Amino acid sequence: MFATVLAIIIVYQTYSLAFAQSPVTAIYAQVLPDEGFTLKATWGDAVSNMVEAGVLDPARLETILKQGYKQDMKPEWNAILKGEDAELSIDSENSVFMMYVLWTLAKHNNVSLIHESAFAQSFEGYDIGVGRAGYGDTLIINLTEEQLALARSIAQNSYRPCCGQSAANPDCSHGFAALGLIELMISQGFTENEIYGAFVKVNSFWFPSTYIQDAMYFKEAEGLEWKDVDRKLVAGPAFSSIQGAAQVKNYLQNKGY
Repeated sequence: MFATVLAIIIVYQTYSLAFAQSPVTAIYAQVLPDEGFTLKATWGDAVSNMVEAGVLDPARLETILKQGYKQDMKPEWNAILKGEDAELSIDSENSVFMMYVLWTLAKHNNVSLIHESAFAQSFEGYDIGVGRAGYGDTLIINLTEEQLALARSIAQNSYRPCCGQSAANPDCSHGFAALGLIELMISQGFTENEIYGAFVKVNSFWFPSTYIQDAMYFKEAEGLEWKDVDRKLVAGPAFSSIQGAAQVKNYLQNKGY
């Protein structure tokens, strides 16, 4: 898994260099702005609940970041781990930190969504190294039945290009992290469109090449600027699954990109 994320970072850096002098510089800046994205959602008490329950150990997370990703814990990340109610944000530097915190959230939050997943049910002894093993064993964020229904609907249409599964069937770090983001935003009353928008922003820093390609596709095939593309469409299997990403890549290659 470490190798996968490192490969993603290398791809991100490669695209940074390749596009610096290319006609798609504007697309790159829209998809992956240097300043990243700040979302409207906040952490609330989710992180402090995780730390208190022992499912998220700041010291163990710091060790993983240093040893696995050669990253030092930044003051603003430490503040979040100490319970600061900050807005969620993502950029090229904190994308791994965000993945781990959101991954932990969805892995342990005791809501029906995680217990409905055939994949998650096989992860009873799941341990990602930042707390303790297990899943769906701690109430971190409480969701009403209405909120669960919306979260389920969004998760079923939220894919990532590392695999062919939706966030409703998380079978990897990014699948769980996407579900964590969805649950957190649902609990704070965000709309479907707002959550899909946030999902695409976060996923873009986890899978930069895929969403640069998606933006290029919509510009080339449909004449749409990235900001005008329906985020629910982008989040779905046609553009965010491994199969959809491959089709977009083939289309662009056939067009000479």
